[in-house]
Amino acid sequence: MISRWNWLRSLAPAFETTHHYRVRVQLGGGEDQAIATICTFNAMRTGDRLLVAFDLPKGGVAPHTAALSVQYSISTQDMPRYGPLHLITHRHLSSRYAPLKAANGKNSIVVRTS
Repeated sequence: MISRWNWLRSLAPAFETTHHYRVRVQLGGGEDQAIATICTFNAMRTGDRLLVAFDLPKGGVAPHTAALSVQYSISTQDMPRYGPLHLITHRHLSSRYAPLKAANGKNSIVVRTS
């Protein structure tokens, strides 16, 4: 199964900053058949496209619907400042994953797979 996404806004590159998108699909609405992957970027432009591929379970019947959800997180390098001193560390600070909302306010969308 392949899902296609288009970026609506640009994210300019920034020093030691990465953007993470966790894409999750629930096949046939069942929690036990959930598959997830994480896509990581350092920059995106309006109009960029992302194709996310998921392997369907072998030997099973392909479901007629799937629920797709996406969560977002950002990681930056810890750069503490002590007065005039600006330090660079090897520690990265990551935000918690936040769900992206559909136009109807829900955390996922249901799509036909056939």
